[in-house]
Amino acid sequence: MSEIKPQILVVDDEPNNHVVYDRILAPLQLELVKALSGQQALSVAHKHDFFLILMDANMPGMDGFETASLILEHPKTSHIPIIFITAFTKDEIFEFKGYASGAVDYMTKPINDEVLRQKVGVFHQLHCERTQLKQALEKIERQKEALTRKTQDLEQRNREIMATQKKLLLSEKLAQLGNLMAGVAHELNNPVNLVNLCIKNLEVDLAKCRKFIFALAGEDAEEAILEQFRRKFDPLTKHIALIEDGSEQIKTIVKDLKFSSSMNDSELSAVYITDNINSTLNLVRTKYKQQVELITDFKSTPEITCYPAKLNQVFMNLVVNACDALLSKEDKDNPGEIIGQIIAGCELKGDIVEITIKDNGCGMTEETKNHLFEPFYTTKSIDEGTGLGLSISYDIVHKHGGELTVESELGVGTVFTLTLPVGSIVRD
Repeated sequence: MSEIKPQILVVDDEPNNHVVYDRILAPLQLELVKALSGQQALSVAHKHDFFLILMDANMPGMDGFETASLILEHPKTSHIPIIFITAFTKDEIFEFKGYASGAVDYMTKPINDEVLRQKVGVFHQLHCERTQLKQALEKIERQKEALTRKTQDLEQRNREIMATQKKLLLSEKLAQLGNLMAGVAHELNNPVNLVNLCIKNLEVDLAKCRKFIFALAGEDAEEAILEQFRRKFDPLTKHIALIEDGSEQIKTIVKDLKFSSSMNDSELSAVYITDNINSTLNLVRTKYKQQVELITDFKSTPEITCYPAKLNQVFMNLVVNACDALLSKEDKDNPGEIIGQIIAGCELKGDIVEITIKDNGCGMTEETKNHLFEPFYTTKSIDEGTGLGLSISYDIVHKHGGELTVESELGVGTVFTLTLPVGSIVRD
């Protein structure tokens, strides 16, 4: 490939003068581009990268001064130095336009060959140094951009690492909490069974006591006395019934705690997924039953292969978030009353299970929806949430080969939809 020579523009209406320029500047090994008029010079100037223009001052039509002014007005050519070649004397060139038209130097005819070569050589050297400086600045700019990208990549990677660490820490805490819940449920189970046994014994003993007292009273006892006995026994019977009811509620909570927390996260299990949803709703209902109505709408009760405790974590997060959304628009005039409902649905569609958690809460904006599953994004205050719950839930569902999506409308409510495969395709 031939080397590209530096270019200068020679503007002169006399062709013979171009031959002279070729001869004088030949030793400098430059490429001379010729123009025979000011108009032609304007056209050529914009198409090349000239480091210098030799301009004849006195040309017919558009003279050199007007041509120079127009060239230097254009953004693409305003930086090019111009040397006027003129037949005027030194005094005459100062009398009219001269340097005012933008020239950096001028030479009078006849031209001194050596002086012209020296001047062109100086501008060539300046051009080379300018080019080198420009290249150096461009290189520095590229390095700066590369460093900026690398810094941004490192910052992004650091954020991802921190997010992963936070998720792992939260997952570990949740696992520990699950173990604690399982332990509490186990420890509660024994005293609850003892209470149930005592209740049964108390029922039997109370029945025997009642029979014994009425036997002592005899068949000829006055009805008024017998009525007094009955009135004393009736509250005891009601108290026992209340204790039985409370004990059954405790048994249900213990059962749901064990179901939600004691399953081995490291093993896949086949479960009826509606049992998991029900256990979640039962646990949430103990806290929110006075304010939120929890409803099930199960069109199917499919069995799927999954990590049950992990999905329980997802269900708990979605349901509690829905409760919080409902409480945020609680009726201030009637505090503590039922202010909304959550409907948990489940339907088998081919090989896919579709689970929905729908609330009629405050809804969310498009901005919130767009960032909802990002780590650390939260609309709650710092002491109310970490912004990791939905991000972790999204990952859990994704690792089960499923999808977690959301639809919401401000003032209307929100629907989270989980789609899960029936079979086991859990990703690492």
